[in-house]
Amino acid sequence: MKKFIALLSVAVLALAGAQRASAIEDPNPKGNLTLGAYVSVAPGANFTGDVVIANVWKGHITIGGVAGVFYAPQVFYPASIRNPEFDIFLAPRATFGLNLSKKIQVYAGLFTGVRVYFNHEYNPTYYSNPVLHSNVSPYTGAVKANFGFAGGMVNGFRFFLTDRFALSAEICPAYPTTLINMGVSLKF
Repeated sequence: MKKFIALLSVAVLALAGAQRASAIEDPNPKGNLTLGAYVSVAPGANFTGDVVIANVWKGHITIGGVAGVFYAPQVFYPASIRNPEFDIFLAPRATFGLNLSKKIQVYAGLFTGVRVYFNHEYNPTYYSNPVLHSNVSPYTGAVKANFGFAGGMVNGFRFFLTDRFALSAEICPAYPTTLINMGVSLKF
């Protein structure tokens, strides 16, 4: 009985101290611009810009873009075959966002674009017979520029410290590298 009374007392105190929960806030107005700057654990940095083009239900749809750089050290490969890349990418993106409260915004979307990545050229002598040429490096000393595709999903969160300034985080399961970004955003 003592446990029941203690549990009931804690529940009453929690209910009395709880703030009134509110519904999802109104979406950002059309034409609203949000700019972001992020550092990535890749390591790297990227910059985003999103403009609200429509309001749907309780959310807003944005179009914009992302540009960035990152370094992919390939630490999970054996040291003998690592070929680290330095990437520069540019991609348009579209997101759907919800304002859960005046301070919290979540969004999800897609991006797709181009990238230029730099890595070492492969040594054809090594790859013709790796066992025979085990003392030869798998790469030449030359660095080669390559062009490719970049794309994936974006899942983000913004916590507004003021009406316009927010702490932001994004996780982007993407090709060629999943990016985990932390940074700041400004809403205009």
